[in-house]
Amino acid sequence: MKYYAVYFIAVLLILIGCKGKPMQNEKNIYNSVYYANGKEEYYYYDDILTEKPKITIDTAKLLSELDLLMPSKQIASAIKTGYNNFYFMLMIGDTISYKIFQYINLRTDMGWITFYADNNLVIDYPFSRRIVKTPLFFTTFYDEKKVFKTTKGKIDKKEVPSLKLYEICIKIGDDGSKKTEWKISDYDIDKLRPQMMENNQQDQYSQYANDFLYHPLMIGGYKTMKEKIIYPEEARRENISGKVLVKVFINQDGSVGGTQLLKGLGYGCDEEAIKAIKESRFILLKKGLYQINIPFVFELSKDTNFVDLVSNISEKIPRIINSGKGLNLEFNISNAGDNFGNYKNPFAQKFRYVFLIDDKIVSGQEFPIGDIFPITVFAHWNGSKRGFYKYKLYIDPDNILPEIDRNNNYYEGSFEVK
Repeated sequence: MKYYAVYFIAVLLILIGCKGKPMQNEKNIYNSVYYANGKEEYYYYDDILTEKPKITIDTAKLLSELDLLMPSKQIASAIKTGYNNFYFMLMIGDTISYKIFQYINLRTDMGWITFYADNNLVIDYPFSRRIVKTPLFFTTFYDEKKVFKTTKGKIDKKEVPSLKLYEICIKIGDDGSKKTEWKISDYDIDKLRPQMMENNQQDQYSQYANDFLYHPLMIGGYKTMKEKIIYPEEARRENISGKVLVKVFINQDGSVGGTQLLKGLGYGCDEEAIKAIKESRFILLKKGLYQINIPFVFELSKDTNFVDLVSNISEKIPRIINSGKGLNLEFNISNAGDNFGNYKNPFAQKFRYVFLIDDKIVSGQEFPIGDIFPITVFAHWNGSKRGFYKYKLYIDPDNILPEIDRNNNYYEGSFEVK
């Protein structure tokens, strides 16, 4: 019981991200407090060490251990087939241990790095010569098989407990068999830290706009970002697909003030997504400095789990109805698909549309994903003076819908009031 209590405390502390007591260092970012045998230790990521630990890996033993910890059939059943990537955290202290995670993120609002998983995969693992059912993610596994030989890292010539991150990847067939061996590569934790341009400070940017409808909009819509991205050759060759999630810091003039990788895919996909975002500009519906999250899906094959939105109006010009006081403008939108992807509760998550005239919002609305049906985008507009006006219609500008085609999610043009 005491043995599991130690694990429970370690998991809890990593999840809530308790602050430690760092040495003086310009980055000042470190891991949560970790308890082992009643002793409190603070682990430092290797990119903030003045002298990094020397690590030798017995690759054959590590591959064998990964097969034991993560059987391909269990991954296929509990998570997914195809390409899977995870994170392996080596903990170098008085003892050598490691943990495995699905995702990794740097909490900019709190100042520490967090690890998490959306799956409670339970494995059969030999502890003390007996098989124990053990949660894979967050459990501490001690290096009893001598997979690693290490020295301790140093800060200012003093040895300190440290952490080294690796990314581990595998490709699994539809039948649950391994299509590749585990691929193990160093992971640079600095990739997850905010990359600010010029002298911008991340704490200047508001975490959210005041209202979901007023989140900044990418000029030209999501498809303009897609047009800038070249699918990396290595990812194409390895048939890599998945989602990259990037936090974007947006300046008052609509330019990008910085980026932060929240969830990577590797194989050059992260860099391509960030490069395209940096080249983009945004419309601010309300003045301020904002942070928003932008997902981009790299996908080589057509997926049947999609929702597609198309306009019924071939001219892509809103119908204008004179209502006496101002004008009513309408677009008719119909749904070309009725599959809501992998959403367990499609009515719980919402997407939005936003209708702009001369870059000012005149209409916007939120819809549950499961409530997609032929809809009318309606706006009552008081600007009834004669002349030509420019409009922009954004449908799901936040890329929440699992869409296979983003080309019909943004329209722009002009109309005349006579």
